[in-house]
Amino acid sequence: TQSTWVSGLGVVGTPEHYRECYLELGELVRILDNIASAERGGSRDSALEPSRLGSDEKELYDLLTCVDLANDEGDPTMSLEVGLSLWSHSVELSPKACMVLRTAYG
Repeated sequence: TQSTWVSGLGVVGTPEHYRECYLELGELVRILDNIASAERGGSRDSALEPSRLGSDEKELYDLLTCVDLANDEGDPTMSLEVGLSLWSHSVELSPKACMVLRTAYG
């Protein structure tokens, strides 16, 4: 199975260890653009706390929850894919990218 995400890099994995993300590429980019812009402006806390999230942060939180579930079930490729997308999008998202990529390689 092969996919290309925000990074423009392809991620290749075996079908039994790959879980497709439910967000389309354009939707993910829009969400990441909005979150990065808010963080650049200092208008939000960098921690993802579910009770204080806006709609874009909630979407990202839900995606990261799906990534965690995929890892727990032995599908690490989703972590690599989402982590690379966060990392390559903007410096503001690098802390979240590191968190996700750590689980992809763990």
